[in-house]
Amino acid sequence: DEKIKRILSRMSRSEKRIQDYLKHFNVSQSKKDLDVDIKPISVNNLIDMIQIELSHWPIEISLIYELKDLSQIIQLDSELFLEGLTNILKNSVDYAKSEIILNIYENDSYLIVDIEDDGPGFSQEALLNYNKPYFSENPLIGNMGLGLYITDEIMKRQGIEMVLSNQLGANTKLFIKKS
Repeated sequence: DEKIKRILSRMSRSEKRIQDYLKHFNVSQSKKDLDVDIKPISVNNLIDMIQIELSHWPIEISLIYELKDLSQIIQLDSELFLEGLTNILKNSVDYAKSEIILNIYENDSYLIVDIEDDGPGFSQEALLNYNKPYFSENPLIGNMGLGLYITDEIMKRQGIEMVLSNQLGANTKLFIKKS
């Protein structure tokens, strides 16, 4: 099948780059040996970091936050977190009709970063398989099926849970444990 040959060819050309990138996400490592730099950061600094990132995007992304205490501290690797968040936002930009909202709120245990767009949402298959390497519903348009897998790994390495769902469109929630 020609379609499968093209997919395999693209995957083969990218395999070394992908493997090098994923090497430091080795699942068998203990948490203290992971190549992440988890440090305390205030919620206010996290919001500032996100606002700076959003200012560089060519489209408007609404940022809303409703928090009791912006000085509260969370633990994460700021650089890796921003890399994962950027990947989620790129997906939203690709699929949103006109609106992307990044909402930050909290409950007793978690700071929740909620990314929502008004696009078609995730298919049932995507909701079940997004965290599996090489899963893609569009492999012939340059999509190798690693973006959400890598993002999920980035978040897990920091103790952040990533949950995908469909509400108005696609919805991705990141649950960051409060210190």
